[in-house]
Amino acid sequence: MLEPRLRDLPARLAASGHIVGWRAGQAVLARDYAAEIAGAAAALTAYPARPVALWHEDALTTGAWLLAALTLGRDVYLPGELSSNTRGLLRTEHCLFVGTMSEADLAVSVPAGGDVVLGEACGRVLIFTSGSTGEPAAIAKQVFQLDAELAALEASLGAALPADCTIAGSVPHQHFYGLLFRLLWPLASGRPVLAQALQHPESLWLAQAYRDWAFVGSPAFLKRLPDNLDWAQLAPPCVVFSSGGALPAEVNLTIRERLRCTVTEIYGSSETGGVAFRRASDGDWTPLVGVAWRLGEDACLHVRSPWTAASEGFQTADRVQLEAGRMRLLGRADRLAKVEDKRISLSRIEAILRAQAEVREARAVLLEGARTEVGVVLVLSDAGHSACVALGKRGMDRLLRDRLTAHIEAVGLPRRWRHVAALPQNALGKITEAALLALFARRLPRVLQERRDVASLELDLAIDEDLLYFDGHFPAFPVLPGVVQLDWAMHFARAAFAMPPDCLQLESVKFQQMIRPGALVRLSLVFESVAGLLRFAFDSEAGRHASGRIRVGSV
Repeated sequence: MLEPRLRDLPARLAASGHIVGWRAGQAVLARDYAAEIAGAAAALTAYPARPVALWHEDALTTGAWLLAALTLGRDVYLPGELSSNTRGLLRTEHCLFVGTMSEADLAVSVPAGGDVVLGEACGRVLIFTSGSTGEPAAIAKQVFQLDAELAALEASLGAALPADCTIAGSVPHQHFYGLLFRLLWPLASGRPVLAQALQHPESLWLAQAYRDWAFVGSPAFLKRLPDNLDWAQLAPPCVVFSSGGALPAEVNLTIRERLRCTVTEIYGSSETGGVAFRRASDGDWTPLVGVAWRLGEDACLHVRSPWTAASEGFQTADRVQLEAGRMRLLGRADRLAKVEDKRISLSRIEAILRAQAEVREARAVLLEGARTEVGVVLVLSDAGHSACVALGKRGMDRLLRDRLTAHIEAVGLPRRWRHVAALPQNALGKITEAALLALFARRLPRVLQERRDVASLELDLAIDEDLLYFDGHFPAFPVLPGVVQLDWAMHFARAAFAMPPDCLQLESVKFQQMIRPGALVRLSLVFESVAGLLRFAFDSEAGRHASGRIRVGSV
């Protein structure tokens, strides 16, 4: 087995004949992979002195370009997603876009061999946080930090993985946990990498073709192991790794029963790197070799290690109990929000709601707008669904709000509520604040059915209670504003017809009946292209709600 380090890995691969991984069922040999790295380095030399932004779905290809850039001393940015915010940040760093993103400067697949002599890696890897605040932030990792963490992973966890164990996974290698466990650790230790991500439970059967195998997963994936697969026919993995969030005890038990192996959970973050591991969902955490920890501010965990991003260590927001060299997580520290100069604990709101029989899960967020207020995203229990049917959504929300009044100051009581089947999760199973906030910004109705021809369109629309426009308009008797109906008519018309962009004039517009939450309405649109005239009407079983003409053109 190779010593798990990156700094001289390309040169060591060139002198070896072991299998570094599998692409589409075909083995990739170490010396051939070294040639890929050299080919990538040769291509990068045509773009001197620019940092690299790297995105590719194939883990081995990502690894080749990453190692090539590092040996050239380049910084490598690994975005966890390709939102406009992230792309803008990468452009401000003057990055060379490499991979399969649409605007790539180098749209690569498997790099061809090259004559570049591969020296020691000395660039930096910049990993983006998962965006819990909605704003991506890059965290730099030096090669020596990565090498220190890889050595710690091998010393702490490597005994469970045979030397030729193929490492498969569902987590993206663009995220730090996936990068380490699915790509860098196996490459550096000589274990084969399965290049493709296994995105569905059924795809686990692909990994067992490679003899010994291990699986790198997340709670989001592991919670979805279905009952209807013949798990007895799946060769058990050596170990299942999970990170990105707590794995419920019942899910841990299901994995052990179906996959017939142990589950090793990893605790850490992009800022800290790996911190600790455990093999029982209700057990305490053991630190990785090289981790030093202590109680910091507010009894929260403070971490130091040779690979922590900050040399002075990192102060987490996780409350912990430390005893006999082990750690027990006690939950996140209170998240305090300021509403009308009052400090309100969002954690307290969540805890009270979760204690209600009608609630399975709750998350509170601070909503900034014309006024600052608290919003809550709820997953109802079976009892909650029954109560909601009897009371209606607004009655359900009022009931839960009333139960908060004895504990939360009036200015901090939630004013806006969203009911969902499950809390929104990213690929690692994390529930980000950005995803929660997006639930409060829905501006369009649900389209139930569509009928159209060249110049006309009919849409059956569900006017759900959680539309943005019902919040505060009016609290005791919510109605859909007329200006919103005009906006919807223009929105759907622009999508359906080759129509000039600007509204020039409103003609014969009438609002006959109010549209209330829960209504089902039909929007009829007719566009007269020669006259530049859009006719619209909103109707339901109650009759006509609104109608009129909108003259369109270009200003």
